[in-house]
Amino acid sequence: MKALKKIFILANVLLFIATMMSYLAPYINPVKVWVFPFFATAFLWLLLCNFVFIIGWLLLKNKLWLLSFLAILLGLPYFGSYFNFSFQNPQADQLSIMSYNIGALIHSEQWKKNQQTCKKQFTSFIKQAGRPDILCLQESPFKTLLKDNLHYQHSFRKAGLFILSDFPFEDKGVLNFPNTSNRIIWADVKVKEQILRVINIHLQSNKVSEQTEDLVNNVDLAEKETWKGMRSVIGKVKHATAMRTIQAEMAQKFIDSSPHPVILAGDFNDTPLSYTYSLMSCNLQDAYVEKGSGLGTTYAGDIPGLRIDYIMGSEEVEFASYTCSKVDFSDHYPIHCHFDISSN
Repeated sequence: MKALKKIFILANVLLFIATMMSYLAPYINPVKVWVFPFFATAFLWLLLCNFVFIIGWLLLKNKLWLLSFLAILLGLPYFGSYFNFSFQNPQADQLSIMSYNIGALIHSEQWKKNQQTCKKQFTSFIKQAGRPDILCLQESPFKTLLKDNLHYQHSFRKAGLFILSDFPFEDKGVLNFPNTSNRIIWADVKVKEQILRVINIHLQSNKVSEQTEDLVNNVDLAEKETWKGMRSVIGKVKHATAMRTIQAEMAQKFIDSSPHPVILAGDFNDTPLSYTYSLMSCNLQDAYVEKGSGLGTTYAGDIPGLRIDYIMGSEEVEFASYTCSKVDFSDHYPIHCHFDISSN
């Protein structure tokens, strides 16, 4: 019994250290120290484990529950980025924007069975969701379908990134990231006699979803292939995290140089406790933090609880609502906001 207690104490201490490392992740450049992003990604699971230890130690009437309680207490400032409750009050005269990574659509069963039916279902969903004034898509397989079927007057497309708008473009452009197909596209949109710079971004993916799923479903620690697969996943995540950091630094400089208020939408492929998020949100407000309610999950893949898709805005952008629709067209969920632009 004493040996078992020592094991639980050691596990609790290691859990506390891991939780602290997740809190440090936003402040440490992963190019220099690459291990922190792994703990940041596991933030929700670390919290859950801390709750389990608290309950266990309380049942045993042991004061060690305070260790996990302290770990949770220190993380309170980050909770609003993962689960939130806000009052929403969208108005008919406000603007709306949707961001959606639909790359997995072409791999879905619906697409394989009947592309035309799938396209109709997708456009019907956009209409039912209120057909936003501005639609930002990542990894879009569509070229003219949405513009024609949803009657957007203005559009800009580069590779898989798409900005569709009811409002005219005063200017537009592309910021390519080095050594990758990921990039930014942007458009200066004239709304209500003001210019708003809409930025659609897609940052580097880890590209380990299928490999991670295979490891989870066929894990056997006695097999060399399992350990080889784990090393491969860690290597890919390490490489992708470094690339995202470089991309986020470029994006932050581009956003800060904007002569107009900014609304940023897209797939960051990183969580709110990441260094990437800390860079991107430096001078922007997060629509979910401002007006979101419930658990902020935007990723529909095999790793539960991830929020990696965002809509952010300059201080002039006043968010009135935030909605995440749990539809199964892709391995991401679409996020949808109402907002206004302050005259100041």
